Amino acid sequence: MSNQQGQSSILRVALDSIPARWAAAALATHATLTTIGVVWSIVHHVLSGDHTSAHALYRAIGLDVIAAFGISTATVITIAEVIDTIMVISHFVGQKLKAEGRAQGLAEGRAEAEKEMHAQMAGWLDRLLAQHPELKDSVEPLPGTQTESAGNRDKPQEEH
Repeated sequence: MSNQQGQSSILRVALDSIPARWAAAALATHATLTTIGVVWSIVHHVLSGDHTSAHALYRAIGLDVIAAFGISTATVITIAEVIDTIMVISHFVGQKLKAEGRAQGLAEGRAEAEKEMHAQMAGWLDRLLAQHPELKDSVEPLPGTQTESAGNRDKPQEEH
């Protein structure tokens, strides 16, 4: 493997963790951060003037450029991973909230249907008892209804 392929594979491995949808923004951010690091390094080392030779100055700037490149790569990958993690978490939280909302809606729908069915049955029982008053004492009231009078059958009993 040539040196160029080795360097290319290192960069490819570093950028593999960045999803394709973030690639353009990640590369732009990486380039911007690296450029800022390089400019800062040059300005800092030139203005400080504490280098004994041009070689020492170039070496110091070169080391800072490598550090800027590494730091910007790590920053971009970290930002991409944080964004992806937030998106995954929000997806699962959204699914959970959707499931809870669905369960709550189903429970409310069942309660409404049960209440409606109870009212229909109470009405049917009232009509039956009106047609056959002799059955009044022999017919059990509907579960959950008051027994004082036929008109109160559709009102649920209060639980104590």
